Amino acid sequence: MPDIDTLLNQAVIEGEIESGAPVALLIAQCGDLSISSDVVSGRPARSNRWTEAEESFVRNNLGILAEDEIAKILGRSPIAVKLRRYRCLEMPPASDHPEYYNGRAAARTLGVDDHTLIKLLELGKIPYWRLGGRETYMMRRVSLWRFAVNPMNWCYFWRSVQDLRRIIDPHLRRLIARQKERWDDEWWTPGQVAEYYGVGHTDVNRYIHSGRLERTAKFGNNWVLRSEATKEGIYFVKGKGKWRPEWSEAADCFILIARSLNVFYCEMAGMMKMAEKSVSHRRRVLHQEGLVQQLIDKYGLEIDYDPATGEVKASRETYGWMFPRVDWDYRWRR
Repeated sequence: MPDIDTLLNQAVIEGEIESGAPVALLIAQCGDLSISSDVVSGRPARSNRWTEAEESFVRNNLGILAEDEIAKILGRSPIAVKLRRYRCLEMPPASDHPEYYNGRAAARTLGVDDHTLIKLLELGKIPYWRLGGRETYMMRRVSLWRFAVNPMNWCYFWRSVQDLRRIIDPHLRRLIARQKERWDDEWWTPGQVAEYYGVGHTDVNRYIHSGRLERTAKFGNNWVLRSEATKEGIYFVKGKGKWRPEWSEAADCFILIARSLNVFYCEMAGMMKMAEKSVSHRRRVLHQEGLVQQLIDKYGLEIDYDPATGEVKASRETYGWMFPRVDWDYRWRR
């Protein structure tokens, strides 16, 4: 047997129905309560007069629901809801609601294009919802501003943060400017990290992918905080101008032997599972720093070395067995 609260709610709902309130509106406000079918079927025709409950429903849900959806819940036509919203309630359209942003207005506020904003929404950086059949992107004003004033999100619209004139809302512009003064850090791209250390941006990306340098964000580019890139114990050596991977002496000897037999750098890189550019660079470093003769003497390599030109030569009969897949006859005919 239902309790007294359920019976009272039942009586209130049926009284609202008798007064002409649409059932869909009552269900949207109070939940799907059990309503006797005879009351629903036998109620008088609803008056066209708007009730306070209907107007309150429009005020509270415009922007969250489209006018078509509100009209369906209220049991009215979309044009009736539109006229009531415009003439009597004096409210702007759902897409221009003062507490919400549509996708285009949000993009203009951040100083980015529409595609960038849609990507941010789909990545879940800003809470949003779709409005109506046109599937308009909508989000709360406070949600967008909370995202915009957080320095950890500035990499997603870094050009606008650097040039605050791109932020069209003056209040939001002041908030971001004040936050910039308090934030003792900066977002860097791999190119800026490379410029700071005097290395190539590919070297920085390689360190990021290997986990030696922590990537804070990925949005079109790898983004690194300046404090992370310049912290103590970083792997780069500032001012050297060249990046040196961790080479073993066994790898250096292999490069010298392969080069002395005229093995191509691309073939060496494939066998060593490294980049061709890294292998050729290491070969030049060995010659420039005078390490070739040291390796030959230390390991007794049967290689002829010319310190003036850097050329190395060896007998195919001595080391040819190390490269079984090389077609020596074909290479000689060429």
